[in-house]
Amino acid sequence: MKKRIILAVVLCGMLTSGAYIWADCAEHKAAAQKKDAGRQKVVDGIRNIGMSTPAADTMLLRMLIQAKKSQRGIEVGTAVGFGSVNMGIGFERTGGHLYGVEISEKMVAESRANIKKAGLEKTVTIIQGDALKVLPKLEGKYDFMFIDAVKKDYFKYFKAVEDKLTPGAMVVGHNAIASGKAMQDWLDYMKKHPDWEIVMVKATRGMAVCYKVR
Repeated sequence: MKKRIILAVVLCGMLTSGAYIWADCAEHKAAAQKKDAGRQKVVDGIRNIGMSTPAADTMLLRMLIQAKKSQRGIEVGTAVGFGSVNMGIGFERTGGHLYGVEISEKMVAESRANIKKAGLEKTVTIIQGDALKVLPKLEGKYDFMFIDAVKKDYFKYFKAVEDKLTPGAMVVGHNAIASGKAMQDWLDYMKKHPDWEIVMVKATRGMAVCYKVR
């Protein structure tokens, strides 16, 4: 009889504990959904300019970051921060950090404001300056890079940090189909170099997705 009572007490405790865990998980999920919804409002409210990366393309970038669990990323050309916020969400989920570079002081201020509205200021850092001068000064190693700036300078941007890109790093160049001729030197390098694999994705304006094999 005593054994039955003890067993009943243990089972009751397990069920109660399970109920608390389930309630905690449900509460956490609801909070996460609310947070995502709030951020989506921020994304939808960001000023749309011609230089902004299209929404579908930024979602692909976010998914690449999350699937690869990227930890340190570089964005060349942040404009007003539309892509920075979208990629920043991915980096927050992986526990990583994104460093964006933008030459326009006015757009840097706007992108930082949008990042703050989205609550991503601890995950995304925007650096104001000429990327060709800023990139060589970046410290540490990186496993993700997105280039969406002056098309003819893609190869220069890439070479400025190539030795800082780890094996398994991913480099994505925007407008690789629409403006392919302007960045042909970079595309040829990625196609011919034995350490890199490249695939062209049509997306909205075309993207070159490159993977560092070794």
